[in-house]
Amino acid sequence: PIRKIPTEVLLLIFSQISHKSELVPLLRVCKRWSNLIVELLWFRPSLMTSRAMSGLQQVMSMNPNETYWNYRPFIRRLNLSFIYERVDSDFLNLFEGCYNLERLTLVNCSRLSSESICNVLQNCSKLQSIDMTGVKSIDDDIFEALGQNCPRLQGLYAPGCKSVTRRGISAIYNSCPMLKRMKLSDNLSLTDEDLWCFVNNCKSLIEVDVHNCVNLTNDSLITLFVGLEQLREFRISQNMNVTDQLFRSIPEDAQFDRLRIIDFTGCTQITDQSVERIVQAAPRLRNVVLSKCTMVTDSSLRSLARLGKNLHYVHLGHCTHITDLGIIILARSCHRLQYIDLACCQQLTNNSLIELAHLARLRRIGLVKCLNITDLGIHNFVIRRGHDDTLERVHLSYCTNLGLSPILDLLRACPRLTHLSLTGIRAFLRPDILCYCREPPSDFNEHQRALFCVFSGQGVRKLREFLINLYETR
Repeated sequence: PIRKIPTEVLLLIFSQISHKSELVPLLRVCKRWSNLIVELLWFRPSLMTSRAMSGLQQVMSMNPNETYWNYRPFIRRLNLSFIYERVDSDFLNLFEGCYNLERLTLVNCSRLSSESICNVLQNCSKLQSIDMTGVKSIDDDIFEALGQNCPRLQGLYAPGCKSVTRRGISAIYNSCPMLKRMKLSDNLSLTDEDLWCFVNNCKSLIEVDVHNCVNLTNDSLITLFVGLEQLREFRISQNMNVTDQLFRSIPEDAQFDRLRIIDFTGCTQITDQSVERIVQAAPRLRNVVLSKCTMVTDSSLRSLARLGKNLHYVHLGHCTHITDLGIIILARSCHRLQYIDLACCQQLTNNSLIELAHLARLRRIGLVKCLNITDLGIHNFVIRRGHDDTLERVHLSYCTNLGLSPILDLLRACPRLTHLSLTGIRAFLRPDILCYCREPPSDFNEHQRALFCVFSGQGVRKLREFLINLYETR
């Protein structure tokens, strides 16, 4: 009989039902089934709409002694990012006592207080990940609450944590040895000593983001690269202390075979020597970001070319010493490139664009302020790539030598295109075209708003239809 089916088998059967609404009628079969199903229903409360939020708020506001179940222990995943505009501290406090919580996502929940987050973290010994991206009240109290209550923490995402001091930072590396992913950008308290402690105490770290942590130097970064054998992603930006000495100090036989992503945005002391050494030590790099590394030249592109098929994403914006020669070498060697950003590389000409046309997997290309790109370059780019192109996002803002015709060619050849930026190109700054454009950001001044011309989603489709009709009726 069905009542003799083992609990594990029943749970497996119930978990195969994709829509939670189909589980609800089964709650009435018997008490055993209802106890199993209610846990599945509350495992990850769906909070995609305001209506769902109101319903959950009503239930969670009730006294647990007056409900059939105490629902809090069932909740293991809580994601408030889809309703961030309505989330406040009072709402988050309703989840105090969810001691089985494993993942807490608070992205863009800017109205939360530090106290409300600390309240939820109490006794959450199973918490594995917390994402506080966009939360404004991140402070030492939250970090200490994590250290005191969440020894299994593996993911800590706290960008913009300017108020966190060494007291809060030490609570993490002293109490969370299982930490794997750490994002502590814009923190002015993080020092070399703290990073050493993270490396020594959290040996499982595979992702480190210390963007704009300006007190870090080569000394601790050498320890990080040598000490974290599992490191896959490393990001450090806007740091003048990072120099070629970092990579000269790493042992020549050191190999970072697992390293896939590096980001040195705005580390202006990085030169071609560093790039060459990085490629030697990490031959499987997939994503390389060197934007605003203003000392980088074509020599770095020759080094990156040795990554071959492994390289999928490269950002070289504002690397003003790069020329067509470097791009040609890179494009011919790294034929699996999907994303390339060359914004403000003003020495580039149509020759670079023609070479990039041969990248069959290219999805996104950024050529903002590449002033030497002309109609002929776009036209030849389209011809070489053919129709049914894979391109999804194209950035051509301030390529002021472009007109309507090559953009129509591009739109016709790229059915998957979902984003096209043409800001500052006068041929498109006309009312009958701007009506299909996105609204400019609210913080733009009058001049910026007048030049803004970006098309997304349906706007791209409507622009394509308008230009086709315009040329056919001429």
